[in-house]
Amino acid sequence: METISENPILDWFKSDDALSDIVNRITATEKSVGEQALDAFRQISDYYDLSKYPENFSDKYYERFEQMDVDDPRSVFEEATICKYLEPENDPRGTVMVALYNVKHGKFIDLNACAKKHFGSIPKEYMICYIGDGFAGELHFLHSGESWFDIPGAKSANKVINP
Repeated sequence: METISENPILDWFKSDDALSDIVNRITATEKSVGEQALDAFRQISDYYDLSKYPENFSDKYYERFEQMDVDDPRSVFEEATICKYLEPENDPRGTVMVALYNVKHGKFIDLNACAKKHFGSIPKEYMICYIGDGFAGELHFLHSGESWFDIPGAKSANKVINP
């Protein structure tokens, strides 16, 4: 009987030799943890052909997510930004690994967790945008009448409407 692990990312690392090789090669460097996180973001996204940024989405990515029954896919950058917003003190390498795992497997963090942290409760409707570059940016909640197009460095936005 196969046991289900409480750490699917560790299971992924242990079961995928290519992933293990990439991660071990990166962590063996003398680079800072932030530089290692950025290297992992780039190299693992490339290896698994994952969309690093929202502007990298193409039909093949949408088709892949459609096969996983995912209606609103995210890039690794967007998912890492959400992870960073929810757990800002986490090791950035772990943040990147969670984002990579989630994007690869079509399992995304609920944006309402961010809304609850920001607002104290979950509003019926809100909009966020992702600002920055690198492996994780900043999550910005838009105010009424504010456009994400007017925010310097904004890469993409999501409007959430709760039932």
